[in-house]
Amino acid sequence: MSPEPTTAELMVLVRDLADRLRRVEEVQTSAPAQIAPDAKRLTRAQVARVLNCSIMSVHRYTVRGLLVKLPKGPKQRAAYYDPANVEALARSEDHAREWVANRKYVPLGKRSR
Repeated sequence: MSPEPTTAELMVLVRDLADRLRRVEEVQTSAPAQIAPDAKRLTRAQVARVLNCSIMSVHRYTVRGLLVKLPKGPKQRAAYYDPANVEALARSEDHAREWVANRKYVPLGKRSR
């Protein structure tokens, strides 16, 4: 059997846990990145910074229909998002759903075969 930890060892563990908790709280309460007022489109990385999430989460939001990709040009490879859509999702998922429901139809153009 292992011996019981001493009071000094327990105090060190408690201090370590308090430091970790403080760092987690700092990350949680940090303000999300702001969208530039003149931005016409945002990349996945920019969206991830604004929403304070990973790029994979941005992909998941897209699959769930909370984020809508902007139409691509003929040689465009990167995915871009509307800043208003990202702003709505930053407020709440309900605002994002409402934005998607109210957005105007944007034709994708003819697809090449």
